[in-house]
Amino acid sequence: MNELRVIIVTGGGYESEYARKLNALLSEKGITSALWTENEYLSNRPKISNKAHLVFFGLGRETKKQEAIIRSWAFDSYACRIGWLGKTCVITAWDGSLPWDDLKAFSNYCELVAKNHPDIVIPSDKSSGELWNVVKGIFTDIENRSVWRAQYSMLVYEFIDNCLNDFMGIKLNGEGEDG
Repeated sequence: MNELRVIIVTGGGYESEYARKLNALLSEKGITSALWTENEYLSNRPKISNKAHLVFFGLGRETKKQEAIIRSWAFDSYACRIGWLGKTCVITAWDGSLPWDDLKAFSNYCELVAKNHPDIVIPSDKSSGELWNVVKGIFTDIENRSVWRAQYSMLVYEFIDNCLNDFMGIKLNGEGEDG
């Protein structure tokens, strides 16, 4: 069995769907990875290789603990964050925290990302139209959590496209810390 290079730890909430997507994309890139619950992480923590990279994904207790030690963020926009310290990474979004004024900009950003990744969730822009449509849209978003889904959908691709190589220490020529 190959040694795990990346362990994705999730609190098991709604974001688990996107943690599974991240796990699949890492596999497509040839990176050995596994998806663990927080309980699996806590049970196996003493056995984790010092070569493994940990990705805390979502809003779980362990993610919040790790988030507190991250001082620099590679991505910090639209109520979403990706950052790491050494071999520990945090990928999180603040559920319901996207300011109303930023919704259009976030939607535009998701549309841009969708040019390379057509399966990304694009939130609807409910900021225009009649008052009834705005109110109806708010309740629809609460029910299907489209902004929240878009945040995690976008974060997966932001990490894969713009953060993975730096986090893993992978150089463009294929050489890095694991060499």
